[in-house]
Amino acid sequence: MRLLYSLTSHFKTKVKKGKKKMSKNLRFCYKVDKRVGLAEDEFGNPGEAFVCAKAKNVKKYILSQEDYKKMQDEFRKIVADQLRCNEDLLAPITINEYLDRTETEI
Repeated sequence: MRLLYSLTSHFKTKVKKGKKKMSKNLRFCYKVDKRVGLAEDEFGNPGEAFVCAKAKNVKKYILSQEDYKKMQDEFRKIVADQLRCNEDLLAPITINEYLDRTETEI
């Protein structure tokens, strides 16, 4: 599968008074429908793609299910806007599924 566009991101570290500190980030991962045209197989046929968006410097990791769902929906809109596609073509997936499908370390 060849990826035609990439939205992946990496951990950032902050340096404060000589100490490295990991910033708190939440990740929202999505499976992109093959109709978007983001990836193709070795024969040039459209294929599924996977994206991971990051919310940087969040104040807390523990969110209510309702707050998490709201953030997930908002990031889905942002990713859809960047890909210029309908947000219905983006299906939320777990970070584990993203890692399994992309063989990426984030």
